[in-house]
Amino acid sequence: MAAPSPNIALPQEMMSVFSREDTPIFSLYAWTGAGAVAGMAYLSGLVLTWFLCRRRCPDLHVWAGGVILLPPLVLCFYPFISGFPSILRVIGLLGLSIPVFSFVKRLRSGPGTGVTRASATVIQAPLDRVLCLTGWGILCFWLMALVLPAFSPPTQYDVLEYHLGLIPHVFQVGQVEPVPGIFYTAQPMATEMLYLAASVFEGSPWGYAPGLVQWLLVILATMFYHPLAGRLGIPAAWCPWLWLVFLSHPLVFRFQLECLTDWTGVVMLLAGLYVWKCGIQDHTRSGNIPRIFPALMVGLLAGGSVTSKWTNMGTVFLPLMCVLVMMGLDSGAERRFRKVCQVCLAGLVASFIVWLPWGAWLMYHRGNPFSPFLSGVFPSSEWPVARLHFLMETHVPLKPLQTEYWSNLANRLLFDLPGFPLIAFALSCGGLILVLAYLARVRSGAGYSMDSSQRRGFRVLQLLVISVPAGLLLWG
Repeated sequence: MAAPSPNIALPQEMMSVFSREDTPIFSLYAWTGAGAVAGMAYLSGLVLTWFLCRRRCPDLHVWAGGVILLPPLVLCFYPFISGFPSILRVIGLLGLSIPVFSFVKRLRSGPGTGVTRASATVIQAPLDRVLCLTGWGILCFWLMALVLPAFSPPTQYDVLEYHLGLIPHVFQVGQVEPVPGIFYTAQPMATEMLYLAASVFEGSPWGYAPGLVQWLLVILATMFYHPLAGRLGIPAAWCPWLWLVFLSHPLVFRFQLECLTDWTGVVMLLAGLYVWKCGIQDHTRSGNIPRIFPALMVGLLAGGSVTSKWTNMGTVFLPLMCVLVMMGLDSGAERRFRKVCQVCLAGLVASFIVWLPWGAWLMYHRGNPFSPFLSGVFPSSEWPVARLHFLMETHVPLKPLQTEYWSNLANRLLFDLPGFPLIAFALSCGGLILVLAYLARVRSGAGYSMDSSQRRGFRVLQLLVISVPAGLLLWG
């Protein structure tokens, strides 16, 4: 493994952190640092959702808004955050208490309170109950097991070089800027801003809080999956098992172990689908929610996914843009084309607004708002032409006319799972969902006909069947 850059690492300090004799899982600073980030995200989401619809939104909408808004806030106001970490840590923990108390209140009110589930089947048979409870029990155990990698040192080159390597550099220079000599830090890094905020609240650039933030993203993805699965018509007894199949895959554990940034894209895709599925229903129940609100939220999530990782353009941004088209088609029969254009335009403008702080940051530091792409249009004096050409050729998508494109794609799909996009693997459960839903209808005596909830769910699956292969081909 290559030695870290002198601007990035203090190897002895890092090793001293990971060789302490105390038990790291009980590190109070790590847990409070990650908890403060979660609380600040929730408070940020409250502000964003209130600004968009002028009312208190459900907690999941608030969490989605927080994942969108907090990274650019850390980017723009890092000197202020690093100047008052103790005060902001307390504010963040107080903010986290709001959803915690809300969750406890729902539990005390009774099971199922405040939860809307349009599942394909109602759990009545004893076998279904046992299957459901067993699945959720194993799933909860596995979620607890996934916290352990947060307290182990990463070994993956990309993580050491820039995902976590950016943090000590920012601590050293006192502002968020690309690391000199490291090409990959000159790009949008929304997930790394969450790691950075956690490190500031923990008080160490080599601590455990970033790994706990990664684990909290897994928890948040699960929170979005459960109600979304119900709205898609997935049988309740099978709901935990489908997610368990995904979480227990070695590829997912590897991303958790190495603190890779793919989980942000998973959260934003699931959140975008959830916002779409409950958007029309929420508007029907309350006329106070603007009809454009779901489109704006989906657009913000699409833009946020790109700022967390450029490759999410194919695996998250593209499916969410298809969601915007579906939202326009669902808005009514009259002037459907015009409504589709209005919804898509609102979503694209929202995506651009999320990307704008990162574009300005890249323009200021590298003279290229789309760094590292379009280097011919925005040349940089930092890199020699030959070196820049080599870096780009080894990271841009291959062209379909090249033989390597098809051999690489086949290798990724059939053999080299670590190269397979995480979100595409998650959505590959769609075929299994279709089979289970049909079997549930047949079992209940309803035949092969579908109710309105299942038809809406199947439209989502049809959307994903189109968009996910398109994303894979785009980044082959």
